[in-house]
Amino acid sequence: MIYPNAVVFADGILIYQEQSLEVDEPDNDADVDTVAGGRQGVAPGPDVTMITITSAMPKDGSDYNWEEAKANRTEIEIKVQQLGSPKILKGKFLCRSYNFTSGTGAPVLENVSLSSVGTKAPRFE
Repeated sequence: MIYPNAVVFADGILIYQEQSLEVDEPDNDADVDTVAGGRQGVAPGPDVTMITITSAMPKDGSDYNWEEAKANRTEIEIKVQQLGSPKILKGKFLCRSYNFTSGTGAPVLENVSLSSVGTKAPRFE
């Protein structure tokens, strides 16, 4: 059994077989350069949180229908609870990428990439 450092819920469904979780808060700012004045500073980009989940697919199929959510551009309520800590990240996300891989003698792994929706990106609090 795998004991992750966090548990993930998608629309209230526990993603049981989580193997890895990555949370990223990228810098989306853009440098502003003009022909006449040169570097003029930085223009703020959108505030976003990115989540990547890799999990083993259960024998009965995926814990959550990521393909349908991606195809329908469904907003998904994601909750990430750190184990051993009261910190929770919770907010609306869109499934930006879904794929799975399999190999002989290896579990089928699902890979899901999500990006937050809205102007204030969710953070651990």
